[in-house]
Amino acid sequence: MAKIATVVGAAGNQGAAVIDALKKHGGYKIRGLTRRPESDTATALGKQGVDVVMADVNDYDSLVSAFPGSHFIFGVTSFFELFATFEDAEKAMNIEIQQGKNLANAAEATPTLGYYVWSNLPGAFVKSGGKMKVPHYDSKDIVAQYIRTKKICFLRQRLC
Repeated sequence: MAKIATVVGAAGNQGAAVIDALKKHGGYKIRGLTRRPESDTATALGKQGVDVVMADVNDYDSLVSAFPGSHFIFGVTSFFELFATFEDAEKAMNIEIQQGKNLANAAEATPTLGYYVWSNLPGAFVKSGGKMKVPHYDSKDIVAQYIRTKKICFLRQRLC
């Protein structure tokens, strides 16, 4: 039986690219997570054999419900979607950090998990010695630091 690869943000650019790579690689049953499973993009994924499941990175419980049986999870968040909504970089950054933590915590609660891949960027604030702040880089790096404290980073084979 094929192992389950779960892709967060399946209808987005990164998620779609990961799904394409997994399909080319073969050997996985692909589960694509999206907030809008009725969207044209999600419907098209379903027609390609992807198991499209509704989940929201703002809702930990929806992630826990979507992850069972997953051997591989690709996690991604979208700072710019948040920034467009709130027009406040600090608020968008804080929400994105919580979204990333929700993903990591839900992944950690998945006993079948073998690999967790977080779509990361280097922290500009840290790399510049505190001279430069780039919210969409820094928020992802803060989440990466959080992931490094979790069991998923120490007890299972994965990329962190």
